[in-house]
Amino acid sequence: MSSPSRGRRALQIVAVLLAIPLLGAAGTWFWIQHTADRKWAEARVRIQQLSTLHPAELPPVLPTDVSKELQIHFVAAIREAARRNHRTMEAKSLVGFHQSDEALDPVLADAQDFLDRLHEGARRCAATPEDFPPGWRGEWDETTLRFVLNCCVLRARRWKQMGRAWEAAETTMDALQLGRFWAASGKGDNRRDALYALDRPLEDLRDLLSQEAFSGDQLLRIDRELEPLDAAWRLPSAYLEATLARWAEGLESRNLEESGILSDAPYRWRYLLPGHLMKAEAFEFYDRHIQHIIASESKSYLEMASAIDQLDRQERETKNPLVLDGQIISGVEWTVLERKAQLRLLRIAARYRATGEILPLKDPFGEQFRRRKAENRTTFWSPGRDGRDDGGDPAKDLVIEVIG
Repeated sequence: MSSPSRGRRALQIVAVLLAIPLLGAAGTWFWIQHTADRKWAEARVRIQQLSTLHPAELPPVLPTDVSKELQIHFVAAIREAARRNHRTMEAKSLVGFHQSDEALDPVLADAQDFLDRLHEGARRCAATPEDFPPGWRGEWDETTLRFVLNCCVLRARRWKQMGRAWEAAETTMDALQLGRFWAASGKGDNRRDALYALDRPLEDLRDLLSQEAFSGDQLLRIDRELEPLDAAWRLPSAYLEATLARWAEGLESRNLEESGILSDAPYRWRYLLPGHLMKAEAFEFYDRHIQHIIASESKSYLEMASAIDQLDRQERETKNPLVLDGQIISGVEWTVLERKAQLRLLRIAARYRATGEILPLKDPFGEQFRRRKAENRTTFWSPGRDGRDDGGDPAKDLVIEVIG
């Protein structure tokens, strides 16, 4: 073979050797693009399904004549309280330090009008729970909510001092009715604010049921009033898919470069992989974990808690910047499980004191509420958020102790 032929042959070999990585890179690029297009198309179909199932704006609940009237009572009480909430810190201090007697007089005198209005609406809601008002889209602030609930607690304690336990119980339940209305009203954080603010009224109602004398009829009325309040608080899993839908709806229009999310991202996400692949994989990551959490909740609280822990761990381990930035279930309020457990313990205690019957209610933190009888006292409890049964220790478990 002549030298020119050998030279051409060598050039051909070199060209082939150079072409192989170039063709491989081009093939890899096209394969990545095809995969990204396919995954994002699948994600968009699933996002549309979630958006249809969980629309951002629900159709308004049609009010009845009675529910309109009840709404007026709640709104009037809230507006009047907002005008008088200069006593917010004073009321909070009185509640925290269990002040009594003359110290309560100025606050309760200022609060009388809106507490009376709230009481009228709440008692009518207790009588006809099917007419509970659907909520109100006015102005809301947590300060006013806390002020009203603290004033309810102070009035209930005054009734208790006067030996009028039933009026005290009704007043604490007024606070619970307002909490339900508040959670269903406004936008944003109202539900979370109501959940956190109900701790004191629930504790005081527990103490009343543990210590005070009520007739059998009064105890059954407490049980009946608490039942729709318990049912009104939806479990956290009911909001997971809706939360995912709202987050996912913004993915398509999100500009990853302008958002700054790529500034600290790994090299491959910053320069090599397409943005819609990042979006598709982040959505698939959350959709998979949320379905796992929902399925786990139907089995047991501990399995659900394990599924949440798994999500939290994998969020920290992932390299996808959208997942690191997302953490979308962190805004879902799990305190509702504790509130539902407290409401059910109160119902169990009320029914047990009235009839000796033990209501077969499910513990949100387990299958059944625990109980223990010692002499003339019976203790009911839930292990609470950690899922560990500490034997009815009031410092660690959710506990109510009653006579009988």
